[in-house]
Amino acid sequence: MRVGVVGVGSMGQNHARVYSEIGQLVGVVDADAAVGQRVATRTKSKYCATVDELVAAGVEAASVAVPTNLHRKVAEELIEAGVHVLVEKPLASTVGEAQKLVGTSSGTIRSWRSRSRRFGRVSSATSSPPPRAV
Repeated sequence: MRVGVVGVGSMGQNHARVYSEIGQLVGVVDADAAVGQRVATRTKSKYCATVDELVAAGVEAASVAVPTNLHRKVAEELIEAGVHVLVEKPLASTVGEAQKLVGTSSGTIRSWRSRSRRFGRVSSATSSPPPRAV
């Protein structure tokens, strides 16, 4: 599966590393071009300046590891492009934002989020059985 990572701070770098070891990491996106280039070089993938560029590179799935206030925006861009998403925790800044994101992902696109008791209210408000592995 062709995968990508949007946001390669500390958590996103872990996603990129693991994907490069077990799958086909196509590319990474980060607002800081120097960080993005460094991670892309380390993982033998492509640095993409935008989500659109990552989608154009042919990703089938992507991790969203940007700051929480950007989770919904980035995930929706990917979902609307037909890309399956894994959103780092918390899913969104508020329960309402999380519910809107879950609504966007219904249908043929698989979405998944990490869980943590620290963000139990947002996670429990959007709980659903986990999808099959994508």
